[in-house]
Amino acid sequence: MAHPYRYPIGYCAATRVLPHLYRQQYEMYKTNTRRCDDRIVSISQPYLRPIIRGKQGKAVEFGAKISVSLTGKGLAQVEAYKKRYGYYPEVVIADTLYSSRDNRSYLERKHIRFSGKPLGRPPKSTPENKDEISSVRQFS
Repeated sequence: MAHPYRYPIGYCAATRVLPHLYRQQYEMYKTNTRRCDDRIVSISQPYLRPIIRGKQGKAVEFGAKISVSLTGKGLAQVEAYKKRYGYYPEVVIADTLYSSRDNRSYLERKHIRFSGKPLGRPPKSTPENKDEISSVRQFS
């Protein structure tokens, strides 16, 4: 039988984060700023950081920052993941820079799904631009 006064594990982790979060908020209040180093933006995932992207519609994104390095043997982070957890990740999400044919074949050999833009030219007519293309063709 569980102890009646025992917190669930998630509550314990959150209570360790709260004093740090309070100090950050109090410091920003005292100095009348909206920024602080290593700012906590999620109590349940305190390792997440705001990432300034400058993308249209989204100036700031939130996520875990990781580094990816390429080696002659594939993606080093994938191997580091295997070393740490004992198995390969199910999926790798990466920018276009890491979506070369070599990296894709490396992931395929390891039975890891790649989530990224497909290689090659985009199709000439897509559902998104279908109406625009037909109207341009009418006027030309």
